[in-house]
Amino acid sequence: MSEPIQGVYVWDLGGTTRCPRIVLEEAPPPPASAEEEIAWAALCAANGRLYNGPLLSVVRVEAPPQTGAACVITCRREWFKRLAIADVVPTGVHLLAVSGMLVARDDAGAQHVLLGRRSSQTRVYGGMWELAPSGGIEPPPTQRPGAGIIDRTHVLRVLQAEAREELSMELDVSATRFVALVHDERAHSDDLIVRVDLPAKIDPRWAPCPPRTAPGADAWEYVDAAWLPVAQAAGFAAEHTDAIIPPTRAVMRLLGWV
Repeated sequence: MSEPIQGVYVWDLGGTTRCPRIVLEEAPPPPASAEEEIAWAALCAANGRLYNGPLLSVVRVEAPPQTGAACVITCRREWFKRLAIADVVPTGVHLLAVSGMLVARDDAGAQHVLLGRRSSQTRVYGGMWELAPSGGIEPPPTQRPGAGIIDRTHVLRVLQAEAREELSMELDVSATRFVALVHDERAHSDDLIVRVDLPAKIDPRWAPCPPRTAPGADAWEYVDAAWLPVAQAAGFAAEHTDAIIPPTRAVMRLLGWV
């Protein structure tokens, strides 16, 4: 585990195809206190986009120090509102999320990675660039057989759903590797970074992004997206340090891009 950026800790998963073992404790989430309900109501009044959906909260991470060794993440069921108010009323909620590192090559063979710029209405890091897509991992239905284990298929389905919702993109996850688990104290989150090598060549002048004019379109998490040449990542990070979220900068450092 390394600590290159304050408040951000990175477990190197070694780029293996194996998903960390995610174990779900089946105890129901605690009811919100009166203080929590008041804090949540204030947030909703300030931002009408907020929605109280279910999520996974990390209880503990057991990760051997050697790169690529099996990692075990124990979680419990929680609600988004208890995450959203964590800076106002400490709840101990720590989101388990997945972020895609979408990598593709242009016609000249140059490697690019996709970045998305977050909306100002997001819970944290508004207006900043990050590896995209990204989103919280929802718990499976309690009645589903084997609901106590979150498997690789479930994680990748969440990633595909986020790509569809945030980028209007049907994501091919046939070539995926688990790069890192990133702990972010400011965002109260642990992000699984999943590298997806896209099979098709890309035109770096055009990046996937939700159409804002389509009937019924309600995607708002990103206001922009861009293909960043990996060879230019160091220069981009040096020039725009304060515009890249800390976990993305940490992953770029892990990979030697910056």
